[in-house]
Amino acid sequence: MPLWRAPSLPVLQQIQVIGVVGPAYSGASIASFPAYIASGLPQVSPSATNVSLTDPKSPNRGFPFFHRVIATDALQGPALVRFAVKGVSSPKIYVIDDQSSYSTGLRDLVNTYISAQKLTKIGSDSIPAGTIDFTSAAAKIKSAAANVVIYTGYYSDAGKLAKALHDNGYTGVFAGGDGVLNNGFIPAAGAPAAEGARLTSGSIPFELAASEAEKAAFTKTTGLASAAGHAYVTEAFNATNVFLDLIAKGDLTRPAIESGIANGTFPIVGGGSISFTRYGEVKGGAPIGGFQVVNGVIKYLGAE
Repeated sequence: MPLWRAPSLPVLQQIQVIGVVGPAYSGASIASFPAYIASGLPQVSPSATNVSLTDPKSPNRGFPFFHRVIATDALQGPALVRFAVKGVSSPKIYVIDDQSSYSTGLRDLVNTYISAQKLTKIGSDSIPAGTIDFTSAAAKIKSAAANVVIYTGYYSDAGKLAKALHDNGYTGVFAGGDGVLNNGFIPAAGAPAAEGARLTSGSIPFELAASEAEKAAFTKTTGLASAAGHAYVTEAFNATNVFLDLIAKGDLTRPAIESGIANGTFPIVGGGSISFTRYGEVKGGAPIGGFQVVNGVIKYLGAE
């Protein structure tokens, strides 16, 4: 029998990439910067929070092509500590990172704030991402008599740590940053261990920020009844709107897009507008929200 041959297809025209909604995370941002900067590719991230990405003195900076619509860890670090110790009498804090660039960056800002506020930090650990067994870490935390644990890594390992703490009899606060703010955290930890966890994020829930028309458009486009449980939806809308606004004005090349981002003002979800500083931050800053697992569901509690 003759070999099967694919049917001939028309040659597609070359696709021109004039901008990126992203990168999504800090580590991915740092890894992509050499290629993106060399090619002059504008970026507007909805979710990369490491301070170094917009620090003009950092080797990990994305200047002048990286921008973001979300608050940095410089704001999240202090907010995470404040939220973690709220209502705790004589907090004794234990800080754990997962050795990733995101986690260590947030960890450093958490530690700086703890020191500046003269709070009591009684221990720390650095546990590689992907670790399976957190039993020894939980034992160390319990032995140190910590009543506040702050984890600066991602939700899957945060869940394993929270479960190990719960199984070891820990009854204090478990807190984490936006890397933990994911619906996957609850099944990873198990409902009893996840309950009461305090989380922070620069992502503001779409249901609270969006107009009724924007919510209807989201449902029509995605087929989802709501954006509940999906992180960074508001910020993804805002980042995308930057490019759509410029394209509508006729900016169709990378230099034109970059110039437009640097000098423009852009609509955001729910009304209002944003513009960017020289180094890619939102002028005037962006909010940090506080969340908590209540009855097995992550609830938004307001700005911290």
